[in-house]
Amino acid sequence: RLAGDVGMTLMGRIERTAEKADRHSRICYGKALQFPLPAPPPSPCPCPPARCQRHLHRPGVRLGSAIMPDPTAGASIPDRAALGRDAVIIAPADPEAPMARACLRAYYATLARRFETGFEVGRSLDPDADALRPPLGAFLLALAGDAALGCVALKGDGGDTGEVKRLWIAPEARGMGLGKRLMTAAEDHARDLGMTRLRLDTNRALTEAIALYRRLGWHEIPAFNAE
Repeated sequence: RLAGDVGMTLMGRIERTAEKADRHSRICYGKALQFPLPAPPPSPCPCPPARCQRHLHRPGVRLGSAIMPDPTAGASIPDRAALGRDAVIIAPADPEAPMARACLRAYYATLARRFETGFEVGRSLDPDADALRPPLGAFLLALAGDAALGCVALKGDGGDTGEVKRLWIAPEARGMGLGKRLMTAAEDHARDLGMTRLRLDTNRALTEAIALYRRLGWHEIPAFNAE
């Protein structure tokens, strides 16, 4: 990542390593994952299988018991007034799918505007796409119909420690709680993949993200990478 980035994990600490001018911009956070007791099995569904989401079997991306279309194309963001919490779902996607790549481009553009020294993805430690796919990691989108409102990535290497990356929310969708929902979904996927600890890094310029991480129980930790 570019000089001036901040790193966080669920146990975080502010640490700045980079050029002199950016020595105090980096923050790292970490978090130990809790494993709740397993939920009881769902009760039998009275709906006809052909009409119930729990019984659908068609190509798509599975989110819990629902099947959502694979997000492969961009779309305009719906009018905010028409969006409710239930209208936005969090679904896994391939990190190289067109909609995922569009979200990442918007994320990089946001960093370039917000960082004092700008941002160039070519100078960052951009993760390999395979590290963001099962069984190592995950890439998640916040979707309203066929429009992506946000994304987050979970990077893994097969071990018990994962890294949360690329959290982004479209400006039109901020204030809807999507950041919390994406982070919670990333933690859930991490547990499913056998991870027990998460970490991330960020930049002091991203004050909204830092506030979110702290509200969700992340703590500052020592820097864990050379970005």
